[in-house]
Amino acid sequence: MVQAALFTLSQFGVTDEQIARELDVAPSTVHRWRSGKTQPQPLHEGDLRRLANDLSADTVRRVELFEAAVDRCLREVREALHRHAKLSSRNEALDAIAELFQGHIAALRSGATGITTESLASSAPAQALHDFICQYGNPDSQLSNSLFRGGPNPSTWRDSDNQLAIEIIDAFDIMNNSTPLIENIANGGDLLNLAFGRFLADSFQDEKELGQYLTPTEVIQFMVELALQEMSPSEREALSDPKTFHDFGYVLDPSCGVGSFLAEFIRAAHPQVAPSSKGWSQHAASSLIVGADKSERMIRLAKANLALFGTDDTLLIQGNSLARFGTESVPLNELNGKVGLILTNPPFGATFSGSALDGYKLATSWASKAYSSIDSELLFLERYLDWLRPGGQLLAVVPDSILTNKGIFDDCAVASRRTSSSVLSSRCHPSHSQPPEPQRRLPCFTSGRSNVLVSVRVSQSVETLDTA
Repeated sequence: MVQAALFTLSQFGVTDEQIARELDVAPSTVHRWRSGKTQPQPLHEGDLRRLANDLSADTVRRVELFEAAVDRCLREVREALHRHAKLSSRNEALDAIAELFQGHIAALRSGATGITTESLASSAPAQALHDFICQYGNPDSQLSNSLFRGGPNPSTWRDSDNQLAIEIIDAFDIMNNSTPLIENIANGGDLLNLAFGRFLADSFQDEKELGQYLTPTEVIQFMVELALQEMSPSEREALSDPKTFHDFGYVLDPSCGVGSFLAEFIRAAHPQVAPSSKGWSQHAASSLIVGADKSERMIRLAKANLALFGTDDTLLIQGNSLARFGTESVPLNELNGKVGLILTNPPFGATFSGSALDGYKLATSWASKAYSSIDSELLFLERYLDWLRPGGQLLAVVPDSILTNKGIFDDCAVASRRTSSSVLSSRCHPSHSQPPEPQRRLPCFTSGRSNVLVSVRVSQSVETLDTA
């Protein structure tokens, strides 16, 4: 109940310092409650729960209404694109929605009004939306020509082009009319990102990519909150100021998909580590978090997702995170020993063999015999150890096979147990964390029998591991 109350307060932008003043305790006391190192006295626990419960019901309702309006806006745009059949696939439609939404937010950041009926009323709808896309969209994109088949020449546009533009603008007006709902909410900007992230996740519901890219929101939030609870005071201090981000290290998702873990970390960490810094989220999105994915499309969507924090300058890498050699491996190899936190749900099921195992100690020096093939989820575990700095933390979703694979684990002295704080090997030690509360246990959300959250801290440097 204590953690739930603290989480609720954080979600609404209430800082630990504000909680401390309200309860007449020191901020460090609230930090210890949040980390689980101590528990409040019954009187303080009761006050804390009442403080969370006293959050205005009107505020909660306004948040719900705003999120619903954003979701409706995005869905209306999607339906308009489908009705007019301007794009050839669902993937292209989703890319177009992401670019329109990103351009709308970019316009708002610049002081303009974004996509609204009033701001685009000076010319024909298709012309106005074309000009808007050219000004605020991706300069390398062909979105305008894809939507309006006549290209930039208004004389070749059809009535259907203007009708599509009207429907897109009307959809954005749904969201624009709800903006006053969040004017007095501390994390209103984050709500845009949250609603957009949920829309992206929902867009994969009927696709084969579901198991590879979609992680349930409640699992992402739980993992991020657990990671924040486990951080030491010195780590929190390093994260509080962009000038000292390097002391903490990067926050990495090597299988980032649309950037859900990274976006959730920024949303959740901001009120906890830098509550008084208005620009913290923007700095975090541009210089603290790193994402990688093999899919160019996922990187584009992740970029649009993270741009909602106020920056287009993100550390997103298109490439294979398991590559050890070649040009594809260079950006991620440069992260070796520099990552303070990994949050990830990697793809499962692929098997690597032959030269693809070159450089992996799981296939050579860490095992008593050579293995001809190894599953990708096992190789990811070794890569995590490469990237983490000494004292770094890992929270990853793993398939049930990780816990039942006997041969290679026995060879490599890897011992795992079914808790949220498993020991990966004798080279790592478990972080001190409590199992999830019964109401927050992880659901089964892939085709495997079950999934287990793993949390470890590296106890030695990667170089030391070579001779351990």
